Amino acid sequence: VMSLSRLQNEFNESDYEADVFEFAVGNLTIHSDLAAITWPNTKEIRTSVNALHNRILKNGGYLTISEGIHEITVILEEKEFKAARGAVSEKPIATHQNVGSVGVTFKKNYLDTPGLLYLIFQQLYLQNINIIEIASTANQLIVYLAEDNVRLAFETIYNRFVRKVK
Repeated sequence: VMSLSRLQNEFNESDYEADVFEFAVGNLTIHSDLAAITWPNTKEIRTSVNALHNRILKNGGYLTISEGIHEITVILEEKEFKAARGAVSEKPIATHQNVGSVGVTFKKNYLDTPGLLYLIFQQLYLQNINIIEIASTANQLIVYLAEDNVRLAFETIYNRFVRKVK
């Protein structure tokens, strides 16, 4: 304890200042009336999901596919939910209806910024918002959550990362 006390006295905060940064969100988007379906990731299911993907995109619909090692999740418009369940013969691992999303777009220079996604998730956590699924690209993060939480999530991200930075 005495050694720790001596170290604390020697600690100079200016030597260890954390890099504090603010980042600006370029664009926020919202989608509602979505559903999420998760299946095991097998060759047969991937084939069925690809056919579903082509059909929905051909009709101009909304579709996101998140593929992991063991599972594949499809997020689509609620009106396509029954068709998606019918397109894949195997029983889903999980389904979520009444899903909404908040999409966050940011500039390329934030790609090398540690903790960027953590800051967004932290703000949602502090509002007790449960994240159902996440999709991301180099400059975009889409957070899927219960439709009842979309407004709060949007306002939380807007107030913290858009309005505050302006």
